[in-house]
Amino acid sequence: VYVGNELSYIDEGVTRGSSYYYFLFSQDEYKFYSVPQNQKILGVGEPLIWLKNDENPEAKGKAILSGSQPNAAGGMDNLYLCRADIYQNGVLAPGQLVPGPNENISAGRCYVVAVDPNNGGISTRAAVQYEVLILRRGTVDQYLEWKNVQFDPNQIQQIPARSVAGGIEGGNTLYICRGEVDGLQRPGKIADGYERCSASAYNGTNATLPTLDIWQVLTFRLLEEPEAI
Repeated sequence: VYVGNELSYIDEGVTRGSSYYYFLFSQDEYKFYSVPQNQKILGVGEPLIWLKNDENPEAKGKAILSGSQPNAAGGMDNLYLCRADIYQNGVLAPGQLVPGPNENISAGRCYVVAVDPNNGGISTRAAVQYEVLILRRGTVDQYLEWKNVQFDPNQIQQIPARSVAGGIEGGNTLYICRGEVDGLQRPGKIADGYERCSASAYNGTNATLPTLDIWQVLTFRLLEEPEAI
C-alpha cells in the first residue's frame, strides 16, 4: 500500500498480462477519506533494469544491442545501452557501451555526449564506471520498439509516448535515442528541450558529433488486454 503525494507510483513484482485493480483515496487533515476511485491496470512486469557494471549484469539478463561502429583495429564493435555520470555532478546521461574483450559488458567503456560544467563545452567522454540497461526476460521485440522521429524546424520536438527514460540532466528526463551515421546506428540521448538526438560517432580514428535530422527513440510496446479464455 502506498501513502504519499507523488503523481506516479511503480508497483514492483507484478506479472505481465495480468490485470490489477487499484483503489485511490484522498484524505484531509482530519483523516477523512474520499470516496475511492478504482482503476484497472494491465501489469507490465518491468522487463528492464539498470545495473552497475560491477554487479555482474551478464548473469541477470542481456544487454540491448543498439548499434555498431568501426574500431581502431579495423574490425567492428557492437554498441549496447549504458549511462554514466561523467563529471560526477548529478547528470546521468545515456550513451553507447563498447564492451571489453569477448563482449564483456562489465569491462567496457560507456561513451556519453557530455557538457563540461566548467566551460559548457560539448564532447564525447568515456566512463569505466557505468550502468548497463539489461533486459531481464523475453526478447527486445516483445517489450520494446524504436520509434522513428524526424527534425522539423517549424514545431517543438515531441518525445514519443512510452519512451524509455535513461537519465536526468538539470531536472529534465533524458531518453534513449539512436541515429544513423555512415550506415550504422549510434545510441545517444534526447530530452524535451533538445532539437535532435545527441549522439557521437567513432569512425575507427576519431569521434565526431554528427547533426542528425532523422533518428529513433526507444519506447515500450503498447500491451494489449489478454484475450478471454
